[in-house]
Amino acid sequence: MTLHGLEALDKQGRITPLGRKMAQLPLEPVYARVLLASFAEGCPREIIDLVSLLGSRDQLIINTASTREQATAARQKFIHRTGDHMMLLNILRAYEELDGKDERKAWCMDNFVSFKAIQSVLDARKQLRERVERLGLGDWEESVGDDAEPVLNALVGGLFANTALLQEDGSYRHTLTKQVRLPDHPLQFSLAAR
Repeated sequence: MTLHGLEALDKQGRITPLGRKMAQLPLEPVYARVLLASFAEGCPREIIDLVSLLGSRDQLIINTASTREQATAARQKFIHRTGDHMMLLNILRAYEELDGKDERKAWCMDNFVSFKAIQSVLDARKQLRERVERLGLGDWEESVGDDAEPVLNALVGGLFANTALLQEDGSYRHTLTKQVRLPDHPLQFSLAAR
């Protein structure tokens, strides 16, 4: 069902032109679809950064039981009203504003970010940018700056199976399964749409 929903396969199960482009990218199908959607939304720079970040997300943020409160406090400045995806971009942007390896290492320690993981993110991003150029998919440097809406729209292009709609009673209804989650229960969905 996912490949059909991503428009990678047609109704007969044959690969579509979009599916061929997705297959050329070194990404899971959902992230390949997100990346392709980013060109239509005008935000490939942000999505390439974000896809690279998501590959290292579990190792990127240092969050041990003994430092959880300090880490949470340090990351307050990166929080974005739209959620974790934009928060990750804010972390990367803040890191890139720094000069020199020593300053960046100190910043990582102060903000509970793994220096090694962020270096891995930068390597993955470089490879993905090169692949986009080689495939002629478009200008990866195109950016929407701080405008989150195009980035979120591109994410929904591939992560539609992780969306939920906020209901009038404060609950969330999964857009595909129609399963309802009450507000006092943690959501298992990556994106929530109003």
